[in-house]
Amino acid sequence: MFCNGIALFASIFTASANRFWSFAVCRFLTGLAFDNCINIPLIIVLEYMAVSKRTLVVNIAFGVYFAVASTILPWIAYYIANWRYFTYVTAIPPLLSVAITPWILPESARWYVSNGMMDKVVEKLRRTARINRRNPDSRICDIFVSNMEAPDKIQESATLLDLFKTPRLARNTILLVAFWCFTLISFDGHVYSLKLIQSSVFVSFSIACATELPAGLLLALLLDRWGRGLCGFLTMAMTCVLSIAELMLHSMLAKLVMSILSRFCLNMAANVGLQYAAELLPTPVRSQGVSFIHIFGIVAHSLAPYITDSAAIWEGFPMLIISTVSFFGAALVLFLPETVGQNLPQTIKQGKEFGRDQHFWSLPCYHKTHFNGHQHYHSCER
Repeated sequence: MFCNGIALFASIFTASANRFWSFAVCRFLTGLAFDNCINIPLIIVLEYMAVSKRTLVVNIAFGVYFAVASTILPWIAYYIANWRYFTYVTAIPPLLSVAITPWILPESARWYVSNGMMDKVVEKLRRTARINRRNPDSRICDIFVSNMEAPDKIQESATLLDLFKTPRLARNTILLVAFWCFTLISFDGHVYSLKLIQSSVFVSFSIACATELPAGLLLALLLDRWGRGLCGFLTMAMTCVLSIAELMLHSMLAKLVMSILSRFCLNMAANVGLQYAAELLPTPVRSQGVSFIHIFGIVAHSLAPYITDSAAIWEGFPMLIISTVSFFGAALVLFLPETVGQNLPQTIKQGKEFGRDQHFWSLPCYHKTHFNGHQHYHSCER
């Protein structure tokens, strides 16, 4: 609610800005808030999802709302034809979110656990079961509470600095930051480079955004079979190849096709990055860690316009930079541990050890992981 409130007021104040710096501050606050408006619900949804449903729910939901909204947004701007009125329109979604968020979005159950609020955990879990028309054994909640209150299960307080206190956790965090930044530089670079192609920016932008839904559907089919690392590698590697093709082709239509295909791949890469960070970081610092990664993403956003402006030096410079950046992104993601079929790390200690038993060439499509959701409770009951 807080982030949506900031986005609401910053969007409204943008319309009344009469100087560049007031406009820039309002847009900065709007962008900062909207980024967290995406991240926080994503983290909460992942925490409530079963291991086998995480990929499907995240990619389908993100693909639908992002694809629909971003596809029609250019045409809203086109028909309004006034940027001040347009900012009022963009204030409508956060206004609705402020009104309905308390009713539809539960608080993080793991946050309740980490703060010792076990009664709230049980209340939320029972409400979730009731909404889903499930009637689980009442002993499950009792066993869960007794297990979480055991001395060896009391979760430690942690800060963002804990992500950098051990080499393995620090390496994973840095790799997540690098992959996310490289993905966003490539993503925004292609978005801004559309103006270099002699076509209607409204049409080309809408077509490129419409690829989000098929990208999400395809990723939902592949992500749990091939794994996060391999999917991240393939999508960024394809972006590299398509960007080089766009650089070498002369036909504007062919360049537009390559740009849209690159956007298709980058949509999948961005979804991989979103899910990877939310799954790999341990619970006590998950929200802080994801926000930290996305702060660097904001820096990456700010670099993208300069990539497009490099066309003044040489018209092929933007695609050369994007292909290079996507190549490094493809290479780095292979060094992250795989999260398919794994429980989210609940403590800093689990985060330190996560993936230690994995090998570089281990692929989920060859090593299936089956997780019994009730195994934890049965073992505790015994």
